[in-house]
Amino acid sequence: EDGIRDSSVTGVQTCALPISLAAAAGLAIPLALQAGRHAGLGLLTLLLLLAGFATAARSRTYASAVSLWTDTVAKAPENFRAHGALGLALLAEPTRRDEALASLNRAAQLKPDDAETRYQLGRTLATDPARANEAETQLAHCISLQPGHALAHAQLGLLRFGLLRLAEAEPHLRQASTLRPDRNDFRILLGVTLSGLRSEEHTSELQSHLNLVCRLLLE
Repeated sequence: EDGIRDSSVTGVQTCALPISLAAAAGLAIPLALQAGRHAGLGLLTLLLLLAGFATAARSRTYASAVSLWTDTVAKAPENFRAHGALGLALLAEPTRRDEALASLNRAAQLKPDDAETRYQLGRTLATDPARANEAETQLAHCISLQPGHALAHAQLGLLRFGLLRLAEAEPHLRQASTLRPDRNDFRILLGVTLSGLRSEEHTSELQSHLNLVCRLLLE
C-alpha cells in the first residue's frame, strides 16, 4: 500500500548474473575432466573474467534506481510496473518531477485499473496546488478501485482539508483512521477537521480526539 511494490522485473534482471556464473562453472567442469585440469581451469578463468566484465557493465547501468528502471522500461516498454517504479525513482530527484509524472501517467495508461498507480499519481499531483483537481480525481479513482486503501483516503482527506472542504474531508479521514488505527496522525487530522466543522453532533467525538492529542503531546 505504500508504493508500487512489485519487483518481478528487477528480479529477472538481477538473477541473470548468478545464472551466468553457474553456466560458466557448469561448462568448465566437464571440459576440465575431458581436456585435462589445466585446460578446464583456464577456460573457467576466462569465463569468470567475462562474467566480471559483464558485472562491471551492469553496475554502471544500475548505478541508481533511475538508470535501472530506465533500462527496464527500454527493454519492457509495455510493463506498467516498470514505468511506475521509474516514476517513483524520478520523484527522489526534485528537478525531475515532470518526468516522474510522465512515467506514472504512462503506467496508468497501460493499466488503468491499478489502484496503486492511481494513488501514486494522485499523491504526486497533490504537491502542486494548481493541479489539485487532477489529484482529487486520481485519488478518488484509486478508492473506487480499492475502497480499503487507507493512504488514499488519508491523502484525499488531507487534500480536501487544505482546500477548506472540511465536510468532504471528514469521511475520508474517518475511514483512514478506521483502516489504520495505528496511525495517530490520521486521527489527529480527523480531530482538527471535526473541530473546524463545529457541529453539535461531533462534540463528544471531538473531545475524545482532543484528549488523544493531549496524551500524545505529554508523551
